[in-house]
Amino acid sequence: PSRRHPGGRRATSVARRGSKRGSVRRVARRPLRFVIQHLDYDFTHQCGCRPRQCRQVWIMVGGFLPASVWIIAAMILHLSIIGRENGQKCFAMATISLRPFGVQIEYHSVVVPPDMCGTLVFYSTAVIKGIFGCLVAAIHLLLALLWLITIVGIPFPSTHLKLAFLVVWPFDISVS
Repeated sequence: PSRRHPGGRRATSVARRGSKRGSVRRVARRPLRFVIQHLDYDFTHQCGCRPRQCRQVWIMVGGFLPASVWIIAAMILHLSIIGRENGQKCFAMATISLRPFGVQIEYHSVVVPPDMCGTLVFYSTAVIKGIFGCLVAAIHLLLALLWLITIVGIPFPSTHLKLAFLVVWPFDISVS
């Protein structure tokens, strides 16, 4: 028989071996979010380094380059009133570039404003984002190629390629 656990989890009753009849222990099932968190495949567990150690190595050997380009792009976009929201997204991309391990990214569709003024604003900031985006994508691809040469940096090329793909259009995502 099954009962409700006070914490909201479902607990099942299982008889112990070798114990008195009627004694039971509760086995709490793992919540669904635990399972979902571990579905995201990460190379850091495969190579033996922890996410914190990988982040430190990441920053020391080149993770700061794309982040610094994103910060410069954010500062340029913050100079105008129109680009402030996109500047915030650039700061978020700088954060992702500094801490790429353990980040879950969800893609959404891009909504272009239907009116003419909104469309002009959208495309004018897209030019600035495109210039810096191409620069950051080139940096990520170059660093991925450099890391592919070495055997030590196994998790880093895949992360650079993931971030290069994210750089192509980073403004229709949510990061958790």
